Amino acid sequence: MLSYSTGLLNSFAPHISELTECNAPDMMDFTKFSRTWIHNYILNSTFGTSRFHEPFYQLALAYMRRTESAFQEYYSARNSLITYISGPKEKVSHYFERLYHFEQSISLIYQAYMILRKFLPNPKLYTSGDGSELDRLDILYNFIKHADAKLEKKNFPKEYSSHVWLTNTGISCIESTILYTELSDLLSDIANGAKELH
Repeated sequence: MLSYSTGLLNSFAPHISELTECNAPDMMDFTKFSRTWIHNYILNSTFGTSRFHEPFYQLALAYMRRTESAFQEYYSARNSLITYISGPKEKVSHYFERLYHFEQSISLIYQAYMILRKFLPNPKLYTSGDGSELDRLDILYNFIKHADAKLEKKNFPKEYSSHVWLTNTGISCIESTILYTELSDLLSDIANGAKELH
């Protein structure tokens, strides 16, 4: 396999040469239980006394789906990142596969929070620009969702081949960073929401 220079590697994916460890917390305990939330919710709604009627029944199910999938994507992302950092960095396509799973988890977490607002007395979870975890998650989500528009507007440096990238401590774009520890906190939070709803 070809050996790439640091500069060439970083032209493929920002800061990829510095990616040497995975500090994403193990969420396996939650991940195991996450596979039961949708099933239990449907059973409880079918054979028990449903807590929700339209449209909240559908919203709760949509929340469960996103929460469950967020855990599965995080699990895939973490495990595959551990595999990637133990091998050659020149396998850049493998890096982007790991990044994809983290992007999906971020997107699903964000969507879960947006649905969860419908069940809360105060739906304002954060203020844009307040620097909170949810504010920074929102920024990352929009970089993932609207990469094409940001490219067209030249909203990030031309030497950055990817609008989102992985570091030893988290997931970044030019305007925001979510630490892996913060991402695991957000996952724990939406997991608690799933337990409450089902």
